[in-house]
Parts: sequence; C-alpha cells; structure tokens
Amino acid sequence: MKVQGSGHTFNHISDSYHNGVIINLINFKDVKVEEDVVHFGAGITYSDLIRHVDAAGKALPNVPSLPHINVVGSMITATHGSGHKQPMLVDWVQAYEIVMPNGTIKEMTRSDPHFFYYIHSFGCMGVITRMTMTVEPTFKCFKAIYEDLDWAVFDT
Repeated sequence: MKVQGSGHTFNHISDSYHNGVIINLINFKDVKVEEDVVHFGAGITYSDLIRHVDAAGKALPNVPSLPHINVVGSMITATHGSGHKQPMLVDWVQAYEIVMPNGTIKEMTRSDPHFFYYIHSFGCMGVITRMTMTVEPTFKCFKAIYEDLDWAVFDT
C-alpha cells in the first residue's frame, strides 16, 4: 500500500506478518510552553522540544544524551536520561493523551492509578498522541565524557 503525506511516500504503512499496523506520528509536532509545563505532540524529538522550551526561557529538568530520539518513545521505553542521580525521564511527565483501541481518547494525569501502566505499555494499551512535562527556569549545562574510570568513582 502506498501512502503519501508531508512530502513523503511510504511504500508500506502495514508491514507485519501478524497483521500489525505501524502508526507514524511524525507530524504531531505542536508545542506550547507555559509557566511550569510544556505540552507537545508525540512526533517531536528532544532536539526540537529543547529548542522551543529554551526560546521560552525554560528548560527540561533532565534529557537523554541522544537528543535526536523521540520524546514519547523515550517515555514508553523508560529511558533514564542523563546523570546517575536523576530519576527516569517519565518522572517529569504530568499528563498525556492516549487513543484507546476502541478509538476513544483518554486524558491521563498523575492522579490516575493507571498512569504508569498505560505509559509503559509500549503502545499495547493505546497510542499516546500528546504529552505534558514539567519545565523549570533555564540553566546552563555541559556534556563531559570520561573514559577508563573506575566504577568506585560513582560511590561518592
């Protein structure tokens, strides 16, 4: 099956011998930064999200070392982010919108007892289309790579 959109032609939208479906959310890239949170679509990468958040004078509390990855994808796979003393990235998620298998849209917030079950279901419980994360005032940081360290360095 050929599907055209956003200047691209996809030769296969469904390509699984188990009758699975591949859903492409790359065009879901809207971003709205508020005082304490940022709302964004599921197609956005950290590079793009950081650019929007920084332009608003805000920062994400923690990010992965690979900025080209998808933000929502990093949440459903429990990506840990940067820094061994930081919580997992999903700890900064405040809410998300998920399309359930029956087509209904459900808004999940941290007060929902199933919040983490749905987000860590790898899409099996539904498709996350939007997310809201905590932001904080902007700050400066740098990336350092250390080689051949003894693991005891991390005990302090």
